[in-house]
Amino acid sequence: MKKLTACIFIIIGLISTQVSAEGIQNKTIERITVNYKSPFDYALYQYTTEILMQFKLEIAADIYKQARAGSNQMAHSIAKQFNVSQQSASNRHDANKHNQYQSVANRKHHDNAITISSAAPL
Repeated sequence: MKKLTACIFIIIGLISTQVSAEGIQNKTIERITVNYKSPFDYALYQYTTEILMQFKLEIAADIYKQARAGSNQMAHSIAKQFNVSQQSASNRHDANKHNQYQSVANRKHHDNAITISSAAPL
């Protein structure tokens, strides 16, 4: 029994080392490529990178300005429409008040005429 257990452990050990050795052989090694550039090429690369970064920042700022201008324009047009509708509502309210005053004045005049006409036969 002891010999059987020892043989199983030896077989498992050999199989596991063989599998791990195959895994190492199949892995590729990471490679890093270094390109040496002349000072002029590096300066040109750095200048191009800075120009592109400025361009991206300008585009972002331009988008923000356009969005803000569009929002302001919408706000002004809505405010103008609101003021026009408020003025027309105010005009209607004033016209209603005027009509109410006229009807009250007509009633008073009519009541006075009735009072005068009823007083006349005396």
